[in-house]
Amino acid sequence: MKKRLRLVPVALLFLFSSSWIFAQQGAQQPEYFSLQHLSPEQMDPADAALLKKEQRRVQEAAEFYGFDFQMGPWTQEQAVCPLIPDYLLMHYTRKDASGAESVFTALVPRQKGRVRIVPVLDHGVTRFKPAPQDPRNFQLFSEVVPHEVARKNSHEDGQWLLLSVCYAEMTGNSLQVLKNPGVDLRLISAIPPTLRVSVGGDQQQVLFTGPLWNTGYWLWNITYNSDGHIIAASSEQHSYSEPSILHPSEPQGRPIPNLPAPQPRPMPK
Repeated sequence: MKKRLRLVPVALLFLFSSSWIFAQQGAQQPEYFSLQHLSPEQMDPADAALLKKEQRRVQEAAEFYGFDFQMGPWTQEQAVCPLIPDYLLMHYTRKDASGAESVFTALVPRQKGRVRIVPVLDHGVTRFKPAPQDPRNFQLFSEVVPHEVARKNSHEDGQWLLLSVCYAEMTGNSLQVLKNPGVDLRLISAIPPTLRVSVGGDQQQVLFTGPLWNTGYWLWNITYNSDGHIIAASSEQHSYSEPSILHPSEPQGRPIPNLPAPQPRPMPK
């Protein structure tokens, strides 16, 4: 006896395939890019010894900008940026009795040189310009990143996202960059890490999203010239986009008119 193949209706087949596609999309998880962050206990022993040795100089440099070390301990964290090989990049944070946060970054030289300070927040308040937008920090970044490293990694064949995240971390932001914002409908206006090159090739623009918080996210935009020097930077807060759910009205049916019954036709003889 021959077996007959059972045909699946096209509509049902489409339903199966659509369900599989949506299941695959729903299975995607957010992916992040970030620097390594270390507490003093986790740091390389040589780096930890250097930080301990230079702690007095860090304190003196920070006090010049009004940061007080007499009001309580500061939390220290190293952000490891391989593109800044000659400095330790250290975040210092502390909250006062009211909960307001003070933040600064210290760049501690591994060899000779002075400690550099990037003020970020003072009792919850930014300085005259937010740290990422301050031209002083553009210049400082050009000084601590070797020239050839900056030039190479600001172009399409370099590590442009790593270079940009190092700048964001230098200006006080411990962040995770979202690599695939499309997995979250609330981030429909966000973009994945992107490099845009000007028509003449003399400028490169890096855009990325991060960090996220309860009600929104940050969108970063950093522009480099052909030598890899930052000429503009911004970090803007954006609220999550709420997906719109449409409820279309049900289609209205049309009544079928009562047609007269067909009349029999006589058969020809």
